[in-house]
Amino acid sequence: MFSVTTAFQGLKVNIYFQQTMSSAIARVQGLKVTAENPPRDDLDGLDFQRCAALHNAIVEHGWTASGRPIDDMPRTTWWDHHSDNPERDDTTSRLHLSVIEFLKRAYDFYEDDFNFFHYLIGLRHAGDIELGFKEDLEDPDYDNRYYTLYCTDQTHASDPDGLM
Repeated sequence: MFSVTTAFQGLKVNIYFQQTMSSAIARVQGLKVTAENPPRDDLDGLDFQRCAALHNAIVEHGWTASGRPIDDMPRTTWWDHHSDNPERDDTTSRLHLSVIEFLKRAYDFYEDDFNFFHYLIGLRHAGDIELGFKEDLEDPDYDNRYYTLYCTDQTHASDPDGLM
């Protein structure tokens, strides 16, 4: 078993893998947060490069581990996937620039029989990132602190909010 760790504003996220390390996961080993490679403290917001590389490695690992040829894997980013969606610009106008940069790099596609993770379908659609928080948008003190980037697979989880 091995794990990949990333951090955002002091919070560590560990993802554990029990299979043999894929080439996708091996490529992000240097991005792990360790004593020798601590979280960056020179950033204002999300370490979008590190997080997007980890996200994309997980997508690639899942794709190949499920027996699909790597050459068939779509590499469309969330940003490009939603380029024709008018909600994209409305939603992203309230996001931190580092989250926008993450969305410009993170793979986002939907296959009927492929999820990002067992409990997570993938990144939310443009208009749904704020789902559950729209009532807070009317509050003048609302500071856009919380967004749901990943949605759950409702067949495995009872709550639609995934990772926030």
